[in-house]
Amino acid sequence: DAAAAPALAAALKSDDPALQAASIDALGRLAPQSDQAVAALIDALGNADKNVATHAQAVLARTAGESISKALAQAAGKAQGPAKAALIEILTARRSPETVKLVLEAAQDGSAATKAAAVKAMGELGDFSVAPKLVDLLMRTQDAGEQEAIQKSLVMVANRSPDPQQRAQSVLAVLDQADPAKKAILLRALGRVGGDKALAAVVAEAKKDASDVQDAAVRALVDWPDATAVPALTDLAKTAPKPAQQVLAVRGLTRIASAVAAQDAAKAVEVFAAALSVAPRDDDKRAILSALGNVKTPQALKLAASLVKDQTVSGEAAQAVAAIALPNPKKRGDKGLRGADVAQALRLAAEVCKDKALKDKMLKHAAAAQK
Repeated sequence: DAAAAPALAAALKSDDPALQAASIDALGRLAPQSDQAVAALIDALGNADKNVATHAQAVLARTAGESISKALAQAAGKAQGPAKAALIEILTARRSPETVKLVLEAAQDGSAATKAAAVKAMGELGDFSVAPKLVDLLMRTQDAGEQEAIQKSLVMVANRSPDPQQRAQSVLAVLDQADPAKKAILLRALGRVGGDKALAAVVAEAKKDASDVQDAAVRALVDWPDATAVPALTDLAKTAPKPAQQVLAVRGLTRIASAVAAQDAAKAVEVFAAALSVAPRDDDKRAILSALGNVKTPQALKLAASLVKDQTVSGEAAQAVAAIALPNPKKRGDKGLRGADVAQALRLAAEVCKDKALKDKMLKHAAAAQK
């Protein structure tokens, strides 16, 4: 009964936690048909008892109703401090369309909590048109925590553009004017957005001598969302001035190869081969071979088998051959790879395998694979 709203609102002032909690739940049930119930729950967001405020916030976030969203947006426009931040968080959780316009204003000023809630809302609810506003915020803030949050939201909205080549547009527009610290942040964002122009800009920065910016550019290439960064990463693995950057480049190649394997196994093997050809350390080769073992194709098998005689990684190469060629016991109906080349690779790997059980499996499958 909506008429119970005033009494339930009064009960929120009780010192009894159980009564307060029951009142909040009851107000939540009344909220869709009672403006008074909504107002009481909004008022509870400012309660000195954190448990009461948190409970009210959770109830408002999950209670459906367009009228509730409008009341929350109206209250958020007038609120200050923690209450405003809480209202923005609620509207974000409700996926309310009223939120975006509200947070564009809230992100410009207000408390740190309000800005944080507004930036998060922009990332979760904003479309591509919000990207320039987030870039502007990023360029104006000096707080490292705020910069990280803005970058995260910027990547989210940029990736909502239907045109992959346009996603980095707002970042590229300010990259050259940014100071080294801001440029490093922008480069990390580019690494999660991608695009041809973005790739060219990051590669150019990776070749410069500015240490922090160069490191950020290398890491951006390592995080690149598709295989277009493979040539640049291959070159970096060979020419980067710092050994750590060379290692990062190889890890980037390995990550990209693993990511594309499901859609294009041949491309994945090509990238794995590039990574192996430039890997500066044996540990890197071992990591590549471990990842290669997940690609169950004749091309992957041939690549793994080519390293079986390399004494520094022979064990890992043999294990990769086994992983590629043998049936997957967790996959029903998987018979493994077949053919004379498969049998030859398995016998070669079995010669260096120190695990007797695995060796026996390889030899058994080799015999069956030729039939």
